[in-house]
Amino acid sequence: EVIQRLGVDRCNLVKFGAKDANQWLQDGADGEDFHAALKQARPVDPDELVSIADFFGQVKAMLYPAASDAPMPRLMIGDRYEDCVEFRPGELSVWTGINGHGKSLMLNQVQIGVMTQGERVCVFSGEMPPQVQAKRLARQLTGSSRPTPAYIDACEAWVRDRMWLFNVTGSATINRLLEVFSYAAKRYGIGHFVIDSLMTTEVPDDGPGAFSKQKEAIQKLATFARAHKAHVHLVAHPRKSRDESEAPGKMDVGGSGKITDGADNVFSVWSDRKEDGDTSDSPDALLELH
Repeated sequence: EVIQRLGVDRCNLVKFGAKDANQWLQDGADGEDFHAALKQARPVDPDELVSIADFFGQVKAMLYPAASDAPMPRLMIGDRYEDCVEFRPGELSVWTGINGHGKSLMLNQVQIGVMTQGERVCVFSGEMPPQVQAKRLARQLTGSSRPTPAYIDACEAWVRDRMWLFNVTGSATINRLLEVFSYAAKRYGIGHFVIDSLMTTEVPDDGPGAFSKQKEAIQKLATFARAHKAHVHLVAHPRKSRDESEAPGKMDVGGSGKITDGADNVFSVWSDRKEDGDTSDSPDALLELH
């Protein structure tokens, strides 16, 4: 009450070595003790107002990581690391690509690499039944189109404590997704969450208010990632193009520009539709980070 009357910006808080000044005096505190307490008094700053200097210790840790620090999970395809791409906690990655060009397949492969590095994953794919997801995962894990029953059992044991599903086929709301994701992060220590795709949520593609809803959804996903120190992977489809001869870029993602504005990384997946007998040395596919 006193602070509010005097003005919070004019007041400092003093911490005594007892419940109040009188008790501290009775306990034997002298003038020097009180003077030292006054010198250490702190203003009543809002929780949101901090000095940027408080974070420079973390800057040193980021620029000069200790040898004992666990490395960030990196982009890993097979047994090959791409050191230039890290999936850092608290960030949002948007994945785009022309329908049928393998963006979900590629994202699945990326999650296998993430799990190989000790991370845990939770996936929502409203477009694909869980048994079909599991079959695709088994094929990618084994490199075989029809792995043996024993090999499938080995895959089951390997993914048991590494991958979870948000088991809903069809549409889900962003709020319910994040509610379950929050539980999964706290209960199982899951650090990577995949939404494949934005179209399988209640967020509209077009029509009145669609862009506002898309912006709100991206803000919620980014806030969740920061709050739980998790990495969120979101599939967002590109706009229809004239043909499929070029890979879509950041500006080709359909819907509101806030989808890519709110992302920390934007990945594009593209496959070259080569004619039979084409012997050119151009890439069969591209994975680009914009």
